Formats: sequence, C-alpha cells, structure tokens
Amino acid sequence: MQVVMLRALSLTAQGLLLGLAGYNAVLALWGWRDRLPAPPAAGARRLRVVIPAHDEAAVI
Repeated sequence: MQVVMLRALSLTAQGLLLGLAGYNAVLALWGWRDRLPAPPAAGARRLRVVIPAHDEAAVI
C-alpha cells in the first residue's frame, strides 16, 4: 500500500514538473518570435542626481 502511494506521489510530482517545464518552453518559444523593431533613439539621455543637504530641515 505504501509503495503504491509513493509511486502515485512520484508520478504526480513528475507530471507537475513536466507541465511546468512545458509551460516555460512554450512561453520562451513564443517570446522568441519576430518582434517589432525598436524606434530610433531621440538622442542621449541625461540623468540628474539630487543629493539632499545635511541640514535639509533647516533649509526648508
């Protein structure tokens, strides 16, 4: 009886793992198809970094 239960549990786990692997494979292959080309860049972008002062409360 225990061997049958272990075998059923093992087959269930294998089935779930195979299903997940198949799902991931389908998604990966679906995302690999031809995509639209990216629009041309409008130029270089700048990044602004704001560093607050140590006495910010006093300034406000």
